[in-house]
Amino acid sequence: LEDPTAKLTLQEAVSANGYATPEQSVPNLQISPSAFWVRLRLFNDTDENSVFLDLAHPEIEDIDAYLLVSGKVIPLGRTGQKWSVGSRPMPQPDYVYPVPLKSGQQGTLLFRLKSDKQLQVPIKVHAPSKFSETRSSKNLIMGCYVGVLLVMALYNLFVFFSIRDRSYLIYVFYILAVCLTQLTFFGIGQYYLWPEATWFAIKASIIFTFITAVTAAEFMKTFIDTRTHVPKLHKGVRYFYMLFAVVVGLYLFVQPLLGYALAQLSAGLFATYMFITILKVWRKGSRQAGYFLAAWSLFLVGTFVFVLKDMCFLPYNDIAIYTM
Repeated sequence: LEDPTAKLTLQEAVSANGYATPEQSVPNLQISPSAFWVRLRLFNDTDENSVFLDLAHPEIEDIDAYLLVSGKVIPLGRTGQKWSVGSRPMPQPDYVYPVPLKSGQQGTLLFRLKSDKQLQVPIKVHAPSKFSETRSSKNLIMGCYVGVLLVMALYNLFVFFSIRDRSYLIYVFYILAVCLTQLTFFGIGQYYLWPEATWFAIKASIIFTFITAVTAAEFMKTFIDTRTHVPKLHKGVRYFYMLFAVVVGLYLFVQPLLGYALAQLSAGLFATYMFITILKVWRKGSRQAGYFLAAWSLFLVGTFVFVLKDMCFLPYNDIAIYTM
């Protein structure tokens, strides 16, 4: 239920008739100044006297949750990026709510969601006994990923100290930027690294995205020598930096909704620009550009997939989330 005024009360949301059934299994509510109410009926068919509801999209800024059962309204908590980690109903990077529905009992869940970013609503419900198993698998995947990135960063840092080639140092900064960007997208950054810095938590994904883009471009320029092979494309990178500065300033201080939409667009355009640049250098006979193209193609494709998922051209699923 869309609330364009963002002023609808709980009582009005409970009695409203305008709820629409989404076509996607994971509703994509786009980038909007509206607040949204999500209503779902839940029946506990397990042997346990509660269930865990997992709203696995850490980029939501403000969430209010309620349970309606047996004529009573039970507040489940208010959380989101604009609130400190200590406000969360359960200590998790995602927004996890213990729902006090007894075995065989039915209730209605109501969520009020508000965000200046792409608003997607992936909801999963777990029996408490199964939740830790699901969380352990996710933690293992992210732990392996972060471990690989840190090993790469340390290795290239040692190489830099050995041969003093500036491109290795730039690559270290790039790897760390990628790592922080991914940790931000998955809520791990706010949960572990800046739990009380709510303003930064809201803005971090865009800030780190553009830091990653700049370090990626600087590494590309030094590694495949774009100044020599494609001087016009080499000079063109500076105009993207100017665009990034405008978009970040717009997002941070002027109009977050417009800034976020432009950030998605500019990230996609820059990934395309980098791909074309690498391809042109490779076609001129650069063996390094061939290695670079092979190594980065999947990541650049992953960036496209991630953006297309946000723009509703692709469904929200594990492939779209994790490819990048």
